[in-house]
This record gives sequence, structure tokens and C-alpha cells, in this order.
Amino acid sequence: MQNPAVEKLGLTIAEAAFASGIGRSRLYEAIGSGQLTARKFGARTVILRSDLNQFLDALPAANGEGKQLGAAAGRSEEPSRTPARRLRKLGRAR
Repeated sequence: MQNPAVEKLGLTIAEAAFASGIGRSRLYEAIGSGQLTARKFGARTVILRSDLNQFLDALPAANGEGKQLGAAAGRSEEPSRTPARRLRKLGRAR
């Protein structure tokens, strides 16, 4: 039985996404680029709350202060295509 008063130290990707407001895919990107530390326990990927907080604190502030992510971290400048644009490119548009 879990004690609801005890806060979890480790979060699953889904829990970290919910807690941070950042999507699962973006969290996996941050893990892959080394910006966010994740640990493995068997097949389970676990993110420590402290690592998630550190990652969030390193994000640039809305006024532009803080650590740079995105293109400065090697992320592609090419805009992502919407599903409709991808279908048109493949010749399968409606």
C-alpha cells in the first residue's frame, strides 16, 4: 500500500511530461541530447524529480535569459510539417 503523503522521487516519462507540461517526445529528445538525465531500471525509464527540476531551471526564461536550447543545442531549424503537408508531399492529400 502506498502512503499518499510520500512524494515519489522517480517519475516515469508520462509522469514527468504531466508534471512539467512538456510532451513525452520532447522529453525523449532532451534525454537523447543529454539535456535531461534519465535512468533505466530494467525496461523502465525513470527521471528523478531533482533532474527534472534542474532541466526546467536551465530552460531559457520567457524574456530570453537563461540557457539556450533549440538551434543553439544542435536542433534543426527546419519547421516541422503538419500531417496534411506530409500527405501532400507524398501525393496522398485529400
